[in-house]
Amino acid sequence: MNPTRIVLCIVCLGSLCTWADPLPNTQPLTMKGDLAQQMVEGLHTYLDKRIIEQRDIRQQTWRKLYASSEHETLLKEKRNLLATIIGAVDERVAVTMNTMAPPGQEGPI
Repeated sequence: MNPTRIVLCIVCLGSLCTWADPLPNTQPLTMKGDLAQQMVEGLHTYLDKRIIEQRDIRQQTWRKLYASSEHETLLKEKRNLLATIIGAVDERVAVTMNTMAPPGQEGPI
C-alpha cells in the first residue's frame, strides 16, 4: 500500500473523530480561564460549607450527649471507638522512671 494513502487514511479518520457527536447527556467544555484554579476554589467553597455544617451537627450531638444521664457510658463508648479507629487498642503499660544521677552530675549510661 502506498504511504501517501496510509497518511491520507489517518488524516481522514482523525478528522472524523473531531466531528463526532458528544456522548449522550454531555456538553462540550466551554469554560474559560484556569480550570485547575476554578476547581480548587470550588473545592474550598464546598469544604468550608461542609466544615460549618459538621461543626453545628457536632455541637448538637455533644449537647445531647451531656444532657443524657448516661453520658459517662456514652463517652466511654466513643473513646473506645476512637481508639479502635486509630489503632490504639493495646493495654497501657505502667511507666516506671529511674533517676540515674541528680541534675548536673554524671551518672551511669
